[in-house]
Amino acid sequence: MLTLQPAEATRLGVDTGSHADLRARLDDRSAAGVAKTRLFLTESLAALGRVSRGGLDAATLTSVAVTESAFRTALDGMKLPYGVATIGNWRNTPYTVVQNVGAWLDVPQLLDGDQPVRSAADAEAYLSRLSAMAVQLDGETARGRSARGQGLVPPSFLLDKTIAGIVATVRDAASTDGPLIGPLARKTQTIPGAWGDRAVKIVQGSVIPALERQLAELRAQRAVATEAAGLGSRPHGAEWYAWG
Repeated sequence: MLTLQPAEATRLGVDTGSHADLRARLDDRSAAGVAKTRLFLTESLAALGRVSRGGLDAATLTSVAVTESAFRTALDGMKLPYGVATIGNWRNTPYTVVQNVGAWLDVPQLLDGDQPVRSAADAEAYLSRLSAMAVQLDGETARGRSARGQGLVPPSFLLDKTIAGIVATVRDAASTDGPLIGPLARKTQTIPGAWGDRAVKIVQGSVIPALERQLAELRAQRAVATEAAGLGSRPHGAEWYAWG
């Protein structure tokens, strides 16, 4: 499961040893990434179903039951035609990118907060994650475009906040004290290397273009959005309410 959620591995401090490569990766937010997670959940539930409950103590039985429940709930959510269904997390949402959900928020927070940079190898991992941000953004953008094709867009007031936030991110992205490069500059002060210059090239060459592609999709959504906040009038809204 850690390989599907490398950012979570970093937050938990377990991206070390045999899992050290996870420090340089981000989770796959494309439709293909969701399919991989669904396969993992399906296979894991089958494996848990084969575990004999005989002889297990109460605490272990509870752990198995909780895991099965979390996996089934997530799998049911991922079977819905759009949205973000997490595994045991509160951030379930029908919208792939909004004002409080998306790589445009998550990656800067990760790099500034939990991403350790104590060595040149760590700095390289930071740069790898920065490069991966563009791929993650494009995966989200494609899913948002697919949802729009199904008639689902966020309400206009959420899109206004989201667009404003991403515009600000684009404006500051390539700044040496901005949300993407600033943390690396601070964390590599004692580590020799042209880390900041390399980060600027990545941000200008791939991250900003990906953010601009996401902005274009969000503006297309805004053009057809209404102020209606609930899912009741949206396609598959009743299914989302039943699951959530």
